[in-house]
Amino acid sequence: MIQAKLQAIKGRSKFDELFKYGTKFRNKDCVSLIRFDSISEEFNPNNNRVIFYAVAISKKTAKKAVIRNRIKRLIRESFRQLLKEDITLFDRINHIIIIWRWAPPYPGLIGLNEVKESVKKILISSRTHVSVKRGNIN
Repeated sequence: MIQAKLQAIKGRSKFDELFKYGTKFRNKDCVSLIRFDSISEEFNPNNNRVIFYAVAISKKTAKKAVIRNRIKRLIRESFRQLLKEDITLFDRINHIIIIWRWAPPYPGLIGLNEVKESVKKILISSRTHVSVKRGNIN
């Protein structure tokens, strides 16, 4: 059984590399930059994967730190829950950055369900992109 672990991206060089070589995906709530793994999972001798992630929301989007921090926590929790529910959503994803594009006026007006749905849509569109690129249209 394949297991995956989420780990935060650290260091400016990793971010610069991801912005340079990552593939951009958009939906109404967020933009994501995803870098795909070039090695297939079938050839991975140990079935442990590390998925590096980062979450960003600008001060221009949400003035209050309380709101920015809540959105970041919700996105991280969405990653954890989606990883437990369906690991195939993260198929071949090596690095991912989620940049959130809107914020409510109060922190209680945004919930886990809407954030999770938005993150799931991004992951589904990235999986579709990978399968089309590999020639496996499902």
